[in-house]
Amino acid sequence: MASYQPLQERAYDYLKERILSGEIEEGVFYSEAKVGSEIGVSRTPMRAAILRLVQEGYIENIPNKGFHLKPITIEDIEEVYRVRCAVEGYCGSLLQRNITTAEGKAVLKALEENYSHMEDLEDKYVKDPSDRSLQEAIVKDDLLFHQMIIEFSGSEHLMEIFRTHRQMISRLIRQGNDKMLRAGRILTEHRAIIDALKDPDGRKIYNAVEYHLGSTREVSTEILNKRA
Repeated sequence: MASYQPLQERAYDYLKERILSGEIEEGVFYSEAKVGSEIGVSRTPMRAAILRLVQEGYIENIPNKGFHLKPITIEDIEEVYRVRCAVEGYCGSLLQRNITTAEGKAVLKALEENYSHMEDLEDKYVKDPSDRSLQEAIVKDDLLFHQMIIEFSGSEHLMEIFRTHRQMISRLIRQGNDKMLRAGRILTEHRAIIDALKDPDGRKIYNAVEYHLGSTREVSTEILNKRA
């Protein structure tokens, strides 16, 4: 069994990275044998990797059909919203209270730079929404924006919560991005968060974070309901 461990880890890392990057697409079934042959992994370690991802809630494995991304439910959307409000609301408030420190100023500068970069990406996306690389770059920047706020807390436990939900968060961002980008909501709401971090009224940052996360919940719920 020990001899299969490196191959199992290789298969697991390969599949998980493809899930997080959006290469494993919603509603598509994938062959265990075909994916295994792509990376030179035999059936036993590939099955072990798939089972692990099933147990972690990333995918479902259907006999004689293959594996696919586990469908997002309304309950998933609500849970992610509540968890993110608790974690990011707290971390945002902590950053706002320390925004004049050297560490706080450094994070604020990084958030401003992230905003400017997303602004450039959005301009390009509006001109060519079919460019998948632009879509993924925006998802990556969006995740990084929120990650930087959480990292300021210095809490590994809070970062672990974020990492645990990262797959679901990235999928929700990815599926709602087109509508939110076209309406200019992502940048508008990120700007509101940055401005609230600089405001002495501590209530504004939590409200700005909650409003932004609520937009993601609203758009994701609307999309899911249309598919039903």
